[in-house]
Amino acid sequence: MHIGVISTSYPRRAGDPAGSFVHGLNGYLRRQGHRVTVVCAGAADSPTQAELDGVSVHRVPSPLFFQGGAPDALATGLCQSPLPTLWEAGRFSLQLGAMAARQLVGCDALLSHWLAPCGMTAALLQGRRPHVAVAHSSDIHLLRRLRGSVVARWLSRRAQLVYSAEHLRLDGAPGRVVPMGIHVAAFAPSER
Repeated sequence: MHIGVISTSYPRRAGDPAGSFVHGLNGYLRRQGHRVTVVCAGAADSPTQAELDGVSVHRVPSPLFFQGGAPDALATGLCQSPLPTLWEAGRFSLQLGAMAARQLVGCDALLSHWLAPCGMTAALLQGRRPHVAVAHSSDIHLLRRLRGSVVARWLSRRAQLVYSAEHLRLDGAPGRVVPMGIHVAAFAPSER
């Protein structure tokens, strides 16, 4: 199966902690025999196309990411300079959607991390393909602050909504709680 992944956070190189748990899940999917293609955010100096551990990665550069976290950048920007922040968020979302439409056209299923804008983008592009939308802490807290829980309710009707923790559930947006696990063997001390 070819799985298309849309995420705002993804490692820029081996060892980069940004979105490492998304990359870890993609590694698991690859070990199960699936092909994985990622469309994600990138820093200004990130290459727009690369491969990381057998995963094809396509990036949309944006100043909102890799500098302390997009939810905080959005919330702060909306308070201090709303028009430039809205402009950049809109520009990024449109470019993310355009790249996902090009790069994920042949995928059998979609997996999105963070409901806005990734879950929304995947829902608009999914057609008849299955879509799993993973809600993480930062996106849920941002949606709550912006009174945007309607996004989660809309997604819950179009995708399988997965919350990474019970306290993140939003009223009217049913979904399963699946805690993000870790691969404990990666933290085992090496034998010398």
